[in-house]
Amino acid sequence: MPYSTAESINIFLSYAHEDQAIADTIASTLRKAFYDTFDITMMSEFPVGLNWRRLIDDSIESTDIMIAIVTGRLKPGHSFTGYEIGSFSTSMRFKPNMGIAPKLARRMIPFAVLDKTPAAINDFEGIDIEPKALHAVWFDAGNAPREIEKLSLDGSDTATEGVIKFLSDIQDIISEALPKKEAKLSHSRERIDFFNSLALSLCQKLFSDISNRERSVVIPKSKLIIRVQPGIRLKRDALTTVSVQTQGSCRDSFGIDQDDQVYDWESFLKFASSEDVAYAWNEAFRSLLASLNTTDFVENNTILSYDRKRTFRLFVARLITLYSGIREYHVYVIPLLKPKDYGDPSTTLLLKALQVSLGYRFMFLEGSSDFSPDIIRATKLTDLQSRVSAMRNSLNMLLQIADDGGLNDPEAVVAILGVEGIEEVFEMWDKEKKSLYMAAGKILVEPVDAGVKAAFVAQLSSFCDHTRDLNQRYTSRVMDALQQRIGEDRQMHGSISP
Repeated sequence: MPYSTAESINIFLSYAHEDQAIADTIASTLRKAFYDTFDITMMSEFPVGLNWRRLIDDSIESTDIMIAIVTGRLKPGHSFTGYEIGSFSTSMRFKPNMGIAPKLARRMIPFAVLDKTPAAINDFEGIDIEPKALHAVWFDAGNAPREIEKLSLDGSDTATEGVIKFLSDIQDIISEALPKKEAKLSHSRERIDFFNSLALSLCQKLFSDISNRERSVVIPKSKLIIRVQPGIRLKRDALTTVSVQTQGSCRDSFGIDQDDQVYDWESFLKFASSEDVAYAWNEAFRSLLASLNTTDFVENNTILSYDRKRTFRLFVARLITLYSGIREYHVYVIPLLKPKDYGDPSTTLLLKALQVSLGYRFMFLEGSSDFSPDIIRATKLTDLQSRVSAMRNSLNMLLQIADDGGLNDPEAVVAILGVEGIEEVFEMWDKEKKSLYMAAGKILVEPVDAGVKAAFVAQLSSFCDHTRDLNQRYTSRVMDALQQRIGEDRQMHGSISP
């Protein structure tokens, strides 16, 4: 806070909260260089609990020089810095000259601590800063230890020269405003050496502080920020009113090329290649977000990519509630890791084939299977859409496992099923699968009644009836191949006695 003596120039240090250490270092340097010449005002010295905006306005009203600290990155604490500069600019219109020296204009001095690489001064977006008035300390933050060592070796480079120029300009202002103190602040060799030592110390501290900051932020995986309006109950209401902001690479997951885009929910779902993928996205996100307020375990937290080629898992890393009542869900979308394959490629292929064939049997062909015709027939109309969606999503996942495992490669198909009648098998499978997906699509997008349900059950029964023999044949061929391979190993290595 200013000491308000008649022989002092009032300086206001404007800085973002994140730059507190830099501001402290600059204030300490100024006080060492010019002792009782300045009263320095800093926000960190304001008493806690008072009206800060009023204190800022009152302090700026009596400010002769504002030093605005710039570090080349937009930051959360930016708002007060912009407010202070705006307040000072407005004050200068009505009071253009210094209180300590009525004939001298009040001044704003931007002090920039910038990395050479981005070379952008964007702290004060929308605020005009005269480039010639900028006092900049340039350095390579990526090599701060080397930069500090270089300073220690010779104590002379563009960084320290920038600080010396800054201190010298401040001294010239003092000479004009306080001529009585000019004798104390001579430009002697001793004084210049003193400035050199202060500049060296200042740069070392600045480099050290900046080197530990984020230089850039990259989100390599898909991330969504889903904003839900107040009053929306996720368990009951649709997501139609929410907005989605993308962050990171969302090309593989959602087919979105541009980063940091905002969509309404309907537009976001249009990136899905088909209605069933879009429906699965909607249900997965809705159940995931709704589960955060309960202790329910979320089973439906996996989705297929927009093109069905990859599988992703969803999890909420952060939930923010704004004063407006809007909730922000920060959702990460992570590719499911494929388990490492061990052993011989041929037995690995058979293992995956058995996993898929039995998985298909467990889903559809047993009496207690979740998606058997009997279970679907017994499902209430109100629950039918949810069950059919889970069926399509589960079948999509199983087909994805088959594709990832190479089971659709011609060599794998021939090795397991042989060549006899293979074209008829493919034709039958494609026809039944397509018909089942079309029937499921009607369930998901149309009003469900008894007639729609009966038609779906009939199509599901046809699907199971036509694929049952294929599944049995496929499973038997895989198990026979495994049995044969085990027998060959026994003959080669012999049996092991217990």
